[in-house]
Amino acid sequence: MALPVLKLGTLALKTLSKPIASRLKQQAGLHPKFRNFIVSIAQANHRVTTTMQRRIYGHATNVEIRPLDEEKAVQAAVDLLGEAFVFSVLLILPLDSLMTCLDSYLSFLLLLTITYYYCSKEDTLC
Repeated sequence: MALPVLKLGTLALKTLSKPIASRLKQQAGLHPKFRNFIVSIAQANHRVTTTMQRRIYGHATNVEIRPLDEEKAVQAAVDLLGEAFVFSVLLILPLDSLMTCLDSYLSFLLLLTITYYYCSKEDTLC
């Protein structure tokens, strides 16, 4: 039962992240500083990914890696930021429920400590 709900939730988050990604792409076209920033992110990601692939396949890694053209870099950065958004939301939701559980556990421990303190006194009836 939990697996279909998880898949449906993931699909919903990916669907919700698409407008955010398109908005980022639109902003990249309007603001040159933001465009330069996300292009540099995409180029760094391209270099790291290409180097990792070359190492995995046993190719030489000391070759010069050609940079992506600007439009491909913008598209790659927007995709990367959209996936990062989905990933961060998927991390935050379980942490929220974990914090609720931890809060309940700490409340229980506090109650036990107070009970032990009052029951350990000689003049109380526990």
